[in-house]
Amino acid sequence: MDKLEIEYALAKQVPDMARGFTIATSYGELHVGAVDAPVVMKVVRDLLESELERAKVHERQEADPEQPSTTPYPRQPGVSIFDVITRTAPGMRDRE
Repeated sequence: MDKLEIEYALAKQVPDMARGFTIATSYGELHVGAVDAPVVMKVVRDLLESELERAKVHERQEADPEQPSTTPYPRQPGVSIFDVITRTAPGMRDRE
């Protein structure tokens, strides 16, 4: 995703997830209802905000190659999406 696509997703698509949504996979669809949507929305918002920061850093580096090459919010190796969801949503451990 480029910067504009990420900004659009954060402004329109992520808030729209609050009513519930469907995730399409090659094995079928997963339905997330409005009750559980906030948990997934937070994870998606956090990931997109991190990607947006990376895109902004990249944009600045292209404009000024002397900018440091470090990117904010590095991904942590070995941390699964399930770990992120359960860590950020109280009560989700009860659903294991």
